[in-house]
Amino acid sequence: MKRKLKIILPILLFIIFELILTFVLFLNKGREETYKSDKNQCKVIDELRVSINDFVPNADKFIKGCNKKGTISYYLNNEKIDLKKFTEALEYKVVIKIDNKKYNSKLIVEDSNEIVLEVKPLEINFGDSYTALDFVTKCNSPKGKCSYSFSKEEMAKYKNEGTYDIVIVAKVNNKTVSKKVKLTIKDNNSNKESNKNEDKSKNNTNNSNTNNSAVKVNTISETTTSSSVYKYGVTLDTTTTIYYDVYNDGSKKEVNRTTSSTYNYNNFNATTNELKSEAVTLANSNYGISSSVVSYVNSYRNEINVFDISMDNNLNIAASIRALEIGWSKKFAHTRPNGSDASTVLDELGIEWYNFGENIANGYSDAASVSYGWKTSQGHYDNMVSPYFKKMGVGMATVDGNRYWVQIFTN
Repeated sequence: MKRKLKIILPILLFIIFELILTFVLFLNKGREETYKSDKNQCKVIDELRVSINDFVPNADKFIKGCNKKGTISYYLNNEKIDLKKFTEALEYKVVIKIDNKKYNSKLIVEDSNEIVLEVKPLEINFGDSYTALDFVTKCNSPKGKCSYSFSKEEMAKYKNEGTYDIVIVAKVNNKTVSKKVKLTIKDNNSNKESNKNEDKSKNNTNNSNTNNSAVKVNTISETTTSSSVYKYGVTLDTTTTIYYDVYNDGSKKEVNRTTSSTYNYNNFNATTNELKSEAVTLANSNYGISSSVVSYVNSYRNEINVFDISMDNNLNIAASIRALEIGWSKKFAHTRPNGSDASTVLDELGIEWYNFGENIANGYSDAASVSYGWKTSQGHYDNMVSPYFKKMGVGMATVDGNRYWVQIFTN
């Protein structure tokens, strides 16, 4: 009997061990499949925006949500090209291939040294006034603030009903750019006749009231300033100066008009929640630029044998919020416009951290120049190569023609 137990007991223990091992393998198999399923949810972003001096991005810069490698192809005018570097501002079609599945995207290369002017057509009623600023939707330049005017030949020329081609001129320092846009003046019958009668009663402002025999005796100017809330509590102050020739019969004739606009940042009042929507958009559109900055940071870390740092999109959003509030408040500091520490942006976004670092900069045109600028400043360089930081985010916002940059580092 004892001999039988000696034989049966090891067999029973072996069977129990096999059952436990099979059960453990079954659980692990399920977990592995779930883990792979999560990693297979690849997404390719719709577009990347980079500057001429940035690195040409590889497929990884377009792929989000998985750790798979992909291949990338660039097309210009539907022809496949071997893209090595950027020489001019262009838009490329991008095809990403992941596991034999193709995804379409695009790469937009921007010349950060140029004035970017965007305009819109304007429709007004007869008798309404208009300025060059009414046509402008966007004007950015890294060199300074934009001022606006009509082309010299067309300044304040169109006042009657009809549709006209207007040329808007944007100027930054000594550089100008112009764009043609439509002006439509509608025939508003309800007030047209009264406007005409009113004009006839005025003998000192309308051009038609200048007597042919009158003699010009002087040129005067009248300046008016108006203010309107633009965004985040910041106001847009517009100054219009009209020049008149004055005649000896007391009449005057408008001969020139200039308009300039400046932002008043003193009343900036935006909160993290109010900035978040634009920050998310910036983080997505600047993904390529942010990736380039991270690449430069890792090259600096590799020089001193420090492990690579990874880019975190939540930190990109936080850094974009900081870039926006620095740009729109003009408070260039590691304290926020409301006086709190810069790290509070992470708390308000629900991002956990225990080590925090921030680098800020402005005026740099691209990822290469701002990264080198930080490298040559000891305090900024220390943040970039610190082994205490494992993740980072990059934010860049253009406000009134100036680029504001932020790096945020955490554990």
